[in-house]
Amino acid sequence: MLLHVGSQVAIMTKEIVAILNYKAVIGSPATKEFIEVARAEKRLTDVSDGQRESILVLDNEVIISPIATSTLRKRVTADVSAHGRI
Repeated sequence: MLLHVGSQVAIMTKEIVAILNYKAVIGSPATKEFIEVARAEKRLTDVSDGQRESILVLDNEVIISPIATSTLRKRVTADVSAHGRI
């Protein structure tokens, strides 16, 4: 299933490893390092246009999204309920 994550970008839900609340985790030194490593390895995509709400950790990419973590989780949960799989 596809999940819209902002700025006309959609991802396959099966690639999602984690959906994190940006404001809750960005103060952590480990998170900052994780983001910087992803940026250095050119695996970071920021579609937030400065309105950072969520960090999506995928199999091979990290996406910063303007969509609230709770909204993304609801969309994924709705897909699972409707189709029985991610």
